[in-house]
Amino acid sequence: TGDYNIGIKLIYIFIYLISIIFIILRKELISKIIKSTYKQKLLIIFTLFVIASILWSDNQIITFQRVIAFLGTVLFGAYFSVRYNTKEQITLLTYACSIIIILSYLAVFFIPSYSISTDNPGAWQGVFNQKNILGKIMVFSTLVLAFYFHSEKSYIKKSLACILILASIGLIILSKSTTA
Repeated sequence: TGDYNIGIKLIYIFIYLISIIFIILRKELISKIIKSTYKQKLLIIFTLFVIASILWSDNQIITFQRVIAFLGTVLFGAYFSVRYNTKEQITLLTYACSIIIILSYLAVFFIPSYSISTDNPGAWQGVFNQKNILGKIMVFSTLVLAFYFHSEKSYIKKSLACILILASIGLIILSKSTTA
């Protein structure tokens, strides 16, 4: 799990750096992000609370690292929310969720030693390192795909969304994640 955590941290760092680069390249987004974030008083209060949590943390180094990760996530979310309209956001999330669904099924069939849990026999974990993560992402995926289905007018796209919703629900069940 140590290597996995390092790999995930590197992916997050990459995403945060790309977000910063995209924001810098599109300077008009900087003012939009500031205006958008300033309107979100609750987000500002919560962010300040998260930053202040370093002060009373038992392990300030780990808390500091997680605060930086949180700030990167907020920055990415702010960029995503001002860069794309709601329909584009749903479409992009649909593509991402679809890729995860397809890769998870492929992983089970081609790399079962990795994608089927050994800690919970028979429980699928797909492309994730734990069945509950797969379950949680598939719940999110089902919601995203339902929004996509609702927003689309094309019969073909609606049909594809239905198939993916069923595949996502199938992964929730196969993950045996009671949390999901």
